[in-house]
Amino acid sequence: MTPAQSLTKAIREVLATDGWMTFKVGSTAARNSKGDFYRTGSPGAPDLVAVKGQRYILIEVKAGKDKLRPAQLAFRQEVERVFGNYIVARGVTDVIDFLEGLP
Repeated sequence: MTPAQSLTKAIREVLATDGWMTFKVGSTAARNSKGDFYRTGSPGAPDLVAVKGQRYILIEVKAGKDKLRPAQLAFRQEVERVFGNYIVARGVTDVIDFLEGLP
């Protein structure tokens, strides 16, 4: 398991313990048999979505020295523009701190 996968698992466990439902956001890029490139999902979409009641959090998981790619930064800025809940989690404490700040 990669560091990012381990962190994702730990984040999901912490959120589940607090009653949040989480799901991974899928995004795929591939070539078909003709060599045409295609992508599914939204470019820059976060790794996880957490939902509890009427609340939600979009979570981008980054391990080690990983940084937001330009598409991820643009996605984050768009979410923040509409006052959405978006965090970059480099550790479980980032998620816990965010939860503590929720009303």
